[in-house]
Amino acid sequence: ISKKIKENDFLFVGLNVIIGGILRNAKEITKLIREINPDLPIVWGGIIASILPGECLMKYKPDYIVRFEGEETCLELAKAIKNKSSTEHIRGISYIKDNKIVNNPVRMPRLNLDDYPIPKWELFGSYFNKKQVPYYFLIMSSKGCPFNCTFCYKHSIDEKIRSKIPPWRGRSAQHVIKEIDYIHKKTGTRVFTFGDDNFLINKERAKEIFDYLRKKKFYIEECTGHINLMDDEMAGYMEGIVQTFSFSTESASPRLQKYIDKKINIETVPDKVEKLYEKGIICTTSLIVGFPTETKEDLRKNVELLLKLKKINPFMRGNIYLCFPLPKTKLCESLEKNYKIPLDLNELEDANENISLLSAADRKFRPWISDERFKFLLNYGILFNEIFKANNSKLDEGLMELLKDNEIKEMFRGIEDVNKPKTDYKPYVLDKVLNGEIIDLVNGLKNK
Repeated sequence: ISKKIKENDFLFVGLNVIIGGILRNAKEITKLIREINPDLPIVWGGIIASILPGECLMKYKPDYIVRFEGEETCLELAKAIKNKSSTEHIRGISYIKDNKIVNNPVRMPRLNLDDYPIPKWELFGSYFNKKQVPYYFLIMSSKGCPFNCTFCYKHSIDEKIRSKIPPWRGRSAQHVIKEIDYIHKKTGTRVFTFGDDNFLINKERAKEIFDYLRKKKFYIEECTGHINLMDDEMAGYMEGIVQTFSFSTESASPRLQKYIDKKINIETVPDKVEKLYEKGIICTTSLIVGFPTETKEDLRKNVELLLKLKKINPFMRGNIYLCFPLPKTKLCESLEKNYKIPLDLNELEDANENISLLSAADRKFRPWISDERFKFLLNYGILFNEIFKANNSKLDEGLMELLKDNEIKEMFRGIEDVNKPKTDYKPYVLDKVLNGEIIDLVNGLKNK
């Protein structure tokens, strides 16, 4: 970073900021740039900078914060910086003036995403390549989600914006296809990934994109959607072109589903996973543990669900995360009525929900969980993620030691019979394409 800053005449440096290590990195990079070139403008964006602009400006001293969506805001800010003109008219930015926080009026997002040009991927230079190293081709074809999970950041968005825009906006199929063709023409790739929170909201749009990919013999490495939107017809459209479908279960407990307003009919999930497996599609699901009122019976239901799904699809993968009350979400606001949750920026630099990276110090963000239960949840999550990997192998000695605990042992009752793939098969369609293999996703999982 130092080398780049010294050798280039940048207009400004932009940093996308969320909780945890990324916030801490943004702090350190901002400090580094200040030491090398104090006159180079630094611009922060992202959800934490957007919902806490004043706090971020006072503590970390970026020159500007772009709140929420930044396509047009960043362009106007770049022009103002280049022309050394006033920024007072630019909607959607915050800054310090005369030692006071200035929050310019909100910018209403553009409703028709087709109004924007497709991104110029070639600006990544040598990093934009057929092998997709280090960046894979993640196409964002929509914004938002119409569902209302209480832990989601969507409720943190400025009410003046949220009340006036649809909860989900999608680019047209033709606009997305234009980007697919553009990337293919530049690199020759035939494999793409979709990073949308929910790719399947507009089914007709999704079908048109799937049909085009099939016609061109292109593939999707992974896409994400709400499992409620998966049906036999949609699985048929994905057949032969989608390698992995990811969905969030959050909890296999209907009671906790209701608590977080998730709205999944858990009983329908196995049939849907089976239909996808028949089409040669791997599935991954994420779950959250550590919710208030959660019982060991709720946790056992997660294990029972994954045992059932692994029996259907041996490559099924489950990932456990530990509940984190993101600032200004419905869940956080509810918990703050009864608990003091540390949400200042100093502490948010240490925030994490990844089970494998947590320590006892992380309990402070979950004051409703006792020390003893926190330790139990960490052990539960570590074991769960290892047992329900796509290619689950024999547990090592350390994990076997955890199973000596009677509570943990009872929780994972039946795992000795968990269905495993016959081989350590790597279901990545990009690898197959790069290796020149004959692609047959539908039959590719059989006898594995």
